Amino acid sequence: VLVHATRQGRRVRIFDVEAAYLNSELREKIYVKPVPGFLEAPEGHVIPLNKPLYGLKQAGHCFFLTYSKIFEEFGAVAFLKEAGIWHSQKGDRYFIMSTFVDDWCISGDDSLIDEFIEHVGKSFKIKEQEIKMNKRFLLLCMELEYTRVNDKLELRVTADRVSKAVLERSNVPQHNPRSMP
Repeated sequence: VLVHATRQGRRVRIFDVEAAYLNSELREKIYVKPVPGFLEAPEGHVIPLNKPLYGLKQAGHCFFLTYSKIFEEFGAVAFLKEAGIWHSQKGDRYFIMSTFVDDWCISGDDSLIDEFIEHVGKSFKIKEQEIKMNKRFLLLCMELEYTRVNDKLELRVTADRVSKAVLERSNVPQHNPRSMP
């Protein structure tokens, strides 16, 4: 999506779904032990979950099934070999989108994206990340920055901050970064 957007001279728009897993439904009965101090229950008893929770193995899949239905209602279609990439076209307007659980990166016709977000916003609370020219922004663990060079849009991708944090947490005493072509 990032390469496509840059080649087309279009910007990317990044959205985050708030409390994503709580917006979906469990497909099976799941019981958990009550958390001490949070919910009182007799010893040895379990309680049913009503919604998927972060950390639950099924949670991501439940949310995927929920948003897939909403995307398809709009007319968006998932790529056959990559279910996390979606596209939609209405007349000469189109967009392409990558999804990673509740983080969505979209590029294409802004008016169609706005219609899509309005449609999806009926089911989820969505927040758009503001992206400014010549200012770094985060997408997953990548730092990205849009610039204009000779009237052409360029996208720079780095992972400097993330890489340094991983090295420091790993107690690597001296790390000497090198640039790559």
